[in-house]
Amino acid sequence: MVRQRPLVRYRTWLTASDKADQSFFDEIDSEAEELASELRRIVPAMRPIDIERVFDTVYSEPHRQVETEKAWLKDYEAGFADEEEGR
Repeated sequence: MVRQRPLVRYRTWLTASDKADQSFFDEIDSEAEELASELRRIVPAMRPIDIERVFDTVYSEPHRQVETEKAWLKDYEAGFADEEEGR
């Protein structure tokens, strides 16, 4: 359903109101492909982050919700370690 596709609707509006033509969309598609290519190259080379540090630096003081989410993530990730040990 087109109604649920805001980018299609926006593109249709841009075209219908003469705010953008095919060359504009071609340029955007080209830029998007370049960015995607760069991300595919860079992301695999990224070092893993210390997730503990991420949670610990959200607020300057301890926060109950952050601590709850941190504990949930630890349990969730531990479940994967259990699966790998069972292989």
